[in-house]
Amino acid sequence: MSVDVVLVGVGGYGAAHLNVMRPAIEQGAMRLVGAVDPAVERATDWPDLQSRGIPVWKDLEGLWTSGVQASLVVLATPIQFHAPQTCAALDRGVSVLCEKPAAASLAEVRRMAEARDRAGRLVAVGYQWSFSTAMRTLKRDIAAGRYGRPRRLRTWVSWPRDAAYFGRNNWAGRIRDAADRLVNDSPVNNATAHYLHNMFFVLGLEGLGAGARPAALEAELYRVNPIENFDAACLRVATDDGVEILFYSAHCVDQSNVPTFIYEFEQGTVTYGQHDGKVMGTLADGTTIDYGKPDADAMARKLGDTLAAVRDGTRETPCSLEAAAMQTRVIDALQQMTIMTLPAADCRARVNEQGVALTYWPGLYEAIRQGFDQGRLFSEMNLPWAAPAQRLALD
Repeated sequence: MSVDVVLVGVGGYGAAHLNVMRPAIEQGAMRLVGAVDPAVERATDWPDLQSRGIPVWKDLEGLWTSGVQASLVVLATPIQFHAPQTCAALDRGVSVLCEKPAAASLAEVRRMAEARDRAGRLVAVGYQWSFSTAMRTLKRDIAAGRYGRPRRLRTWVSWPRDAAYFGRNNWAGRIRDAADRLVNDSPVNNATAHYLHNMFFVLGLEGLGAGARPAALEAELYRVNPIENFDAACLRVATDDGVEILFYSAHCVDQSNVPTFIYEFEQGTVTYGQHDGKVMGTLADGTTIDYGKPDADAMARKLGDTLAAVRDGTRETPCSLEAAAMQTRVIDALQQMTIMTLPAADCRARVNEQGVALTYWPGLYEAIRQGFDQGRLFSEMNLPWAAPAQRLALD
């Protein structure tokens, strides 16, 4: 049975969704019965939608009043719209695949879960690695005890973002947008959010769609670009089971890295970032396990598994609101902390051929890498610019 789908958000990340929808349409797994985008004329895929005769509305209200029926809404929209748009679809009995992060706050995620339970429909959150064969197999091995008890999981991501990135819309780097809607946009809650989420995901022992619960947080937040929120962070999370999670993420850097993680267990280690895109496990006896590339099938399985769940009438998904909420729980705590603005006089800027400036903190890339290697926060490395870590217990 083909599933009738509406895509909300055609430009930006919506283009990635359209890329995986096309084969699904050709295979008869789904029909794209409509799209919603207030600026669809600027989208690269607008001519394709026109040629296919797919109706497009400027807002969701236009869709609802049109009479078009859908079984699944795919949301590729800004963070501040995830909760209201998910709830609006659920109130009309339509299942939702919502892009990551789940929402801007834990309170919003709870409202989404309540709307889901009232409607009896599915909500999947688009952390694509959670749908990949590689991560699902790894998660099963961890739950089965193949690696023994987890000890420490750590990840670092250095992704430079220039002035064009922060100026591309009216909410990038913002805590609230111009309409006072909560956004909490930051590297930890947007571009690199799935790497933080993945550490909670693989430790979730209560089933495929579960995630380990963060219990305590130490963090340092820094701001270099002229934005409202932070653009660099290092944090240490303790889970309910006492596992240490370390995460380093920044946009105000002058070098990019391949996202890298090391997951340490009593009887082995799992790594990513050094094996041509593969996740590799090594057991204490020297046995190696090749889990493959999580990016190889993540997007296709995200859509395919969600379509299958809608067809089968199940609410089960590899990435539930409950699993995604573990990352949101950390974001809620981070946004209660003070952001340290680093001195503008000591910042550096590099201008590209288009005249766009990348503003960065000198030495931050090296500090992130060193912190990751040593398992320390910036303030624990006696860096002269680092501020003491702030601590919070997570309810």
